[in-house]
Amino acid sequence: MAKRNNSIIRRVLLLVVSVYLLYSLGDLQHQLVNQRRELKSYEEQKNIMSQEIEELENLLKYGTDAEIIEKAARDRLGYVYSDEQIFIDISGS
Repeated sequence: MAKRNNSIIRRVLLLVVSVYLLYSLGDLQHQLVNQRRELKSYEEQKNIMSQEIEELENLLKYGTDAEIIEKAARDRLGYVYSDEQIFIDISGS
């Protein structure tokens, strides 16, 4: 009878330890998912800041805000000053 009680206690103890280990594993998995989300967020912030730094470096390298805006308006949008005359070469060469 003592041997049987000892066996039941071992089984219950094994069950308790198994449940604890499974709970711990699930908790660690949850923490890992949260840490990966946080890492992804930090990487996105890093990319955004890198782009901002690159834009500021270009600003320092190529001129002032007004000059950059004027260049973009001329090159990308085709804007000109009201007193300018534009000549377009239609010869194709």
